[in-house]
Amino acid sequence: MAEGRIARPRSWGLTDSAAPTRSWAMALSVPRWGLCAALGFLFASSGLLCACGASRPSAEDAARSERETNLAVTYYTEGSIPAAIERLRGAIALDPDNAPAHYLLGYLLLEASGAQHDPEGALEHLERAVELYEARGGVGGQLSEALNVYGLALMSAERCPEAVSILRRSASDATNREPFKAWFNLGLAHHCAGDSEAALEALRRSVGINPAWCFGHLRIGQLHFEREELSEAESALDRALALEQSCIAGFGQQVRRVRGEVRAHLGHAEEAIGDLERCVELGRDTQAGLDCQRLLEAVQ
Repeated sequence: MAEGRIARPRSWGLTDSAAPTRSWAMALSVPRWGLCAALGFLFASSGLLCACGASRPSAEDAARSERETNLAVTYYTEGSIPAAIERLRGAIALDPDNAPAHYLLGYLLLEASGAQHDPEGALEHLERAVELYEARGGVGGQLSEALNVYGLALMSAERCPEAVSILRRSASDATNREPFKAWFNLGLAHHCAGDSEAALEALRRSVGINPAWCFGHLRIGQLHFEREELSEAESALDRALALEQSCIAGFGQQVRRVRGEVRAHLGHAEEAIGDLERCVELGRDTQAGLDCQRLLEAVQ
């Protein structure tokens, strides 16, 4: 391999083709609790339908708001995002202090595609959900979950220092039911804010809590690669690839794409070619597959 044929490591972010896509980096970092059961619990806990504003909805409106939210969850689980969003807006109109409705609406507006994608609206509703859960004590981990998604929304808006502050609260919350995801997101936020050392520490906390968290190992490998710590990058990517079967489809291709480039920089041309050829075999038309084909031509 000729010296300098492959570009040096570059920064990765939520939309970096060498990194997980936004849905990988963001949606899978959101606590994937059973929404129907969880929202039922949220409504039942600590009088969550008690109004915090100047006027309190009637008991009938509060009950209707809860039903609309539960119906929105059904639409969401069926993949009918526009219908879910419409129901959630209706639920909030009936009860402006419906915290689960604000939370889920913020999440959907953040994750939706096309005309439904509304980052500013997501920030507004997630901030309101956090305020409501804070006022009610954050029973059962609702506050930490809302903080987690709010932090992701801030990061998506490139308000990275604010995201660091919010995600640190989520990760440190003793009631957080999946703290490894909050630590993972905190690592992304630190990187977004330009602090690679703090990012690495947070990502290590994430996989320390859950060693099977494949995306954590991938991100650690990418961060070491960016820092030109190639041996450490290869080791982290080895750990990530060992978890391929437990991750979503396409994960192994992403890891082989990065590990192939790392191995090329290490001078391990044969191993790099093996990774990149396998990456191409796993999908020639994906972004990772196209990247691997380009890198393969540079290595050979």
